[in-house]
Amino acid sequence: MEDVRIKTDSVTDFSFVSKYGSAVEWQYFRKDSHIIEHRGNEWLRFSQRADTLELRHRETCREKRESRIILSPHVAADTVYSSDTRRDRSFLYSDSGSYIITQSRCPLLILAEGDTLHDVTAEKIRVSYCRRQISGEGETSKNLFPKFIETETTWRAGQDNSIPYAMTRSIERISKANDTTITVESVCFPRALNVVGSGFDRQYSRKGSKTPVYLQQTEQMKEAAEAPHFEVTGNSLDVSSPGEFNVIITDIAGRVLLTHSATDACVIDISRFTGNEIVVSISNEAKHISRTIIPRHE
Repeated sequence: MEDVRIKTDSVTDFSFVSKYGSAVEWQYFRKDSHIIEHRGNEWLRFSQRADTLELRHRETCREKRESRIILSPHVAADTVYSSDTRRDRSFLYSDSGSYIITQSRCPLLILAEGDTLHDVTAEKIRVSYCRRQISGEGETSKNLFPKFIETETTWRAGQDNSIPYAMTRSIERISKANDTTITVESVCFPRALNVVGSGFDRQYSRKGSKTPVYLQQTEQMKEAAEAPHFEVTGNSLDVSSPGEFNVIITDIAGRVLLTHSATDACVIDISRFTGNEIVVSISNEAKHISRTIIPRHE
C-alpha cells in the first residue's frame, strides 16, 4: 500500500495498486433481526433494531470475537469498546478500549484499473484496545500485551451501497516503548472480486430448513474434504494434505515468521523457532487448521 494515496476528504487514488488476491464471495443474509455479512473465509454478524445497527460477532478461521460496536447512528466520539476474543482455539482474551466511527465525503475515488467514481462516502471505523489473557480458571492476567489499533475504511457510492467499491484494513501494534509495528495492511476491491450476487433479502437455507449462516458454515466445514495433518519431530515439521496447500507460521502476537506452499506433503525446518511459542496454520482448498506449538530439541 506504499503507493496508495488516501485522502478521504478529497481524492483517494488506488490506481497504483497492481496486485490482486483471489476472488471471494461477498454476500449478505438476513434472518429475523440478524444480518450476516460473508467475506470469503470471514463473516460478521450484525443485530438490527429500528435505525440502529450493531456489529456483534466477527469470525475468521483463526479468531472469534464477541463485541458490540454501534454503527448507526454514527458514533461521533470515542465510545467504550470491549470484547471476548478466542484465537486459535487455545487462547482467550479480554479486550478493552474505545472505538470511533467517522464519515466523510470523497469527491473522487480512483480504483485500481483507473475507473473513477464521484461523490463517494468514506466511512472509517477505528478501534483502539489493550488485550489481557484469561486463564483456564477465569483469571485475567496483567496487561502484558501492547496496544492495538485496528482501522477499517470503506468507500461506498449510490443507493445500493452494501458492498463497498474499496476497502482498506490495518492493524497497528504499539509496544510499551511506543514502537509501532503494522502487522496487517491490505486493500481490496469487493465489487471487482465478488463472484456471487448479493442481497439483504436472501435467506440462508439448507435442505428446506432455515438456519443462521454461521451454523451453516460450520456444517459445511465438517463435511469438507480431508483436513491437513502435521507432526513435529525434533526440528522438523512434517505436513501432509491432499493437493495444494499453504503453511503459515506466526508468533503468538500474529506476526508472520514463515510462509510456504507445497503439494501433498513437505518438511519444514523449524530449528530457528526452538523454545518459542508459535502458531502453525495449514490450509488447503477445503479446510484450515491452526495449532500452537513450542518446538524443542530432542
